[in-house]
Amino acid sequence: MTLTVLLFVLVCTGLFFAGKSAAGSSSKFAFNNLVSASVFGKMLLAVAFLFVYQQVAQPANEWYVGIFLLTYIVYTSFEVWFMTKLARNG
Repeated sequence: MTLTVLLFVLVCTGLFFAGKSAAGSSSKFAFNNLVSASVFGKMLLAVAFLFVYQQVAQPANEWYVGIFLLTYIVYTSFEVWFMTKLARNG
């Protein structure tokens, strides 16, 4: 769980700085492209992380998926909040 939170914090930090740059860009599509790439990349990263965890830890039940999804939802909510603020302040 701690590794998942750390992973999401690192991704979120990088996304914040990329979003700040894209929001101030002269290209109208830079911010939208960043958001689209973020959503796709986040889904790939999440599935890869779950697969690797399942292979390495071999958990006895599927509770880890629920815990991971809860963390994913919190991260996604935070991402939507700060990306919306960046888009408005752009």
